[in-house]
Amino acid sequence: MKRIVSFLILFLVALPVLGKMPTLEDGQYKTACGPIACVVALKTLGVETSLDEMAKRCGWVQDEFLPLENLQKALHSYRGIDCQIVKLTPKQLVGLLKDNQTVVILATRKLTDEIDHAVCAVGVQDNDQVIHLIDYPELHQRKLIGEIADVWDGTALVVRISPFYRALGDFAVCFAPMILLIIVILWFRSRKEGKTPKVPPTICLLLIFACSLVSCQKQETVSTEESQKRQPVSAPTKSTLARSHFLKHHFGEVDASEQLSCSLELKNETDKPMQFGYSSTSCGACLSVKSMPKEILPGETGIFELEFDTTGKRGATPQQAMFWDAEPKTLLVLADIGATVKAVWIDPAMISLGNLSTSEPQKAKLYVMAAGFPDAEVSSVQCEAPWLTLTSKPVETSKELKAQSIRAIDYYEIEWTGKEAQPGNLSSKIVFTVQKDDEEQVFEVPVSGYLSGDVEIVPSNIVFGRVTTNEVVRTCTLTFKKPNIDATKIECTADHSCFQVSFEKSKEDSARFVLTSRMTPPTGEENQLLEGTIIGTDESGEVVFSVPYVAFISTE
Repeated sequence: MKRIVSFLILFLVALPVLGKMPTLEDGQYKTACGPIACVVALKTLGVETSLDEMAKRCGWVQDEFLPLENLQKALHSYRGIDCQIVKLTPKQLVGLLKDNQTVVILATRKLTDEIDHAVCAVGVQDNDQVIHLIDYPELHQRKLIGEIADVWDGTALVVRISPFYRALGDFAVCFAPMILLIIVILWFRSRKEGKTPKVPPTICLLLIFACSLVSCQKQETVSTEESQKRQPVSAPTKSTLARSHFLKHHFGEVDASEQLSCSLELKNETDKPMQFGYSSTSCGACLSVKSMPKEILPGETGIFELEFDTTGKRGATPQQAMFWDAEPKTLLVLADIGATVKAVWIDPAMISLGNLSTSEPQKAKLYVMAAGFPDAEVSSVQCEAPWLTLTSKPVETSKELKAQSIRAIDYYEIEWTGKEAQPGNLSSKIVFTVQKDDEEQVFEVPVSGYLSGDVEIVPSNIVFGRVTTNEVVRTCTLTFKKPNIDATKIECTADHSCFQVSFEKSKEDSARFVLTSRMTPPTGEENQLLEGTIIGTDESGEVVFSVPYVAFISTE
């Protein structure tokens, strides 16, 4: 038994001091967005690794689609990392990114209408309206929530430091001084009795184990502090940027949807020829390389021609074009290309209020944004729906938005009042007129929601929270305006088969009814977010009420 205990202790002692992963290095992985996003996620959380190692663990192959499950499996192989594939709304994404121990890899569209790219979201800024993204080699960008929603369907890989791993370090910090104190007491006691001081080997091993964990915890704490700063991953520097040539071109203020082009000249002032093998850009959809020289001899000048499409861009749009040698090992030329795209827009472009109740308030926010129009202002606002009120609030542009040449013109708080609202689907619009330069631009923001018929539902949404293996029960109360409702004739169904729903009259109040929903997590399912609706219909099949629900199934 003593041998088994000693073996386990020695194993745990060795665990925290396993070899470090090498740092991120440049190479041929210019299209390996999945492994790159994983490296960014780990380095943001303070875990060192290399792009070569990550590509191997992901099973990445050039020009082949890499499933998100491969990224999850690769990240799980790193000690102390916990990751889950989920479906998120933009609001849920913002909530996760507020935790400094969590980053989120988003599966997005970049070059096609299908999911073909991965990018790592590491933080939120500007009153939770701007998402900080890191997309190597473009490094970092900041995008409004509405812009992200245009290219992201909600599929995400949530990556965080495992709570158990942090707790293990806390255990070592607490118990290492205690073990040391026991050794000191035994030593003094042995000397007092005139014996040779002896300390049991097991106590020594425990002390070594605890000290190792303390060291590991200290290292992790430093990494955590660094990750809280949310600094972007550094570009490769070894034998690369030190020998690179830098070019720059800025188009100035331009209109949206313009097709721009520029020519950059580079003179080879070295005594060796510069040979170029391939190029890459930070944005494959907006910046492209039209031509580049294959070779620039010493003393000669080469011309690089680039095209820039401003479609869908707003404000400052810094991009990069990179030109590599033939092997490739060295980044020879790094060109910074930029423009300030003039635009005015509303964020978000549409508002969904979801399930509504006349007894519960519901609010939403609207921002009017501008880039390149310093004097733009809202001249009029019209709301067609009597069941909505708009209140203009003071707004201040953050430093992050100012750095992108974006200005917040106005901010509105939209509140649901229920006035004159009829049961069923609700639809309306808010019309903004913005004066810019010598012209006006009109924006229509659709607003939608669903008001249950002659019934008040409290709460109007059912939140199950995190569900593991046990059954979870949630209830809500329904008060009908119609008399003589027969609960036995109301049929309730949920969008997911793992929900069981019952509907019965309240025992405390005969005018009220209780909707009880029981959720049993399906076996064999991976981590996922379930969103759906419970529908109640009468004998004729007419919808009497609807209650949205949300639950997160966790297999851990």
